[in-house]
Amino acid sequence: MVSNPSGISRLMHPLLAVILLLLFFSITNAQTMVVSKPVEPPIQWPRNHSFDMQHIVLKLAFDWDKEMVLGEATLQMKPF
Repeated sequence: MVSNPSGISRLMHPLLAVILLLLFFSITNAQTMVVSKPVEPPIQWPRNHSFDMQHIVLKLAFDWDKEMVLGEATLQMKPF
């Protein structure tokens, strides 16, 4: 009979594997689950104006030397 250099018999390898698997699953099941609060929707404040902004057109020109912005804004609004 050939001696086993590690000192563990052939029948002990599967038994050791089963014990390690059981130990692993018992540790993972013992961990606590963190349950987060459900996310609340953002607050929708009541309107403080009586119109709906439909479209904005900006025509801009930049004067980099004077650090200025020149332009024209066209606003298209619709009453509620």
